[in-house]
Amino acid sequence: MKKAILGTTVVALLSAGSVSAEGLTGGLEVDYKSQAKESRDVQKDNSGAKLFMKYNNVGLSAKTNIKGVSEYNLNYTHKLNDSNVFVKGEYELVDKTGNLSNTNKFGLTVGTTFADTINTSFRFRKDLDEKASAMGKQSDISRVDFALGNQFENVHFNTKIIGQHQHNKASLGAGADDQIFNYEARMTFNGISDVFIPYVELSNEANFQNKNRETFSKVGVVFKF
Repeated sequence: MKKAILGTTVVALLSAGSVSAEGLTGGLEVDYKSQAKESRDVQKDNSGAKLFMKYNNVGLSAKTNIKGVSEYNLNYTHKLNDSNVFVKGEYELVDKTGNLSNTNKFGLTVGTTFADTINTSFRFRKDLDEKASAMGKQSDISRVDFALGNQFENVHFNTKIIGQHQHNKASLGAGADDQIFNYEARMTFNGISDVFIPYVELSNEANFQNKNRETFSKVGVVFKF
């Protein structure tokens, strides 16, 4: 019931994005993510599409990928008076297929911009499975993101360090660590068009299923409505 209500609300509000209103923005993002080297231990290439909208300080999005996983996100951003500091709270529901448990994600981000072009942010997020899987595993992950970026003339360059801790040891694969770090670097070409924004991303990622690290590349484009 909760999934149906959230999904219906997001789709309805996104549909309203075609109506012109002051303070209302939105768009469509499509991406394709691939492994730098083929591996039997991690997922193969993936692609997805996301509809999003923002009305003043409230943001909504709905995303799906070729694996049939859907994500619904609701967030609120508050900018502190007379400063460049913002606080953002978010809730996300990950609707998975098959016998996999859905995941609830709760996040809080604090960020700022200084020297007109440099931005940084810190986010804490809790990812909790709704129920145990058929094998009795129920994931409980604490995640911390630190991001640092800079806006150049037509390109925004951003780097991110992501730390994750799996509290439920029963959810770990054989030989996997309960604490991992992932690294991301993205170039967003936000100064070349008023209609679309392409980007490229490289990431080096660990996982909770084994000890291996994998390198991924992602390309995507955002179409603004």
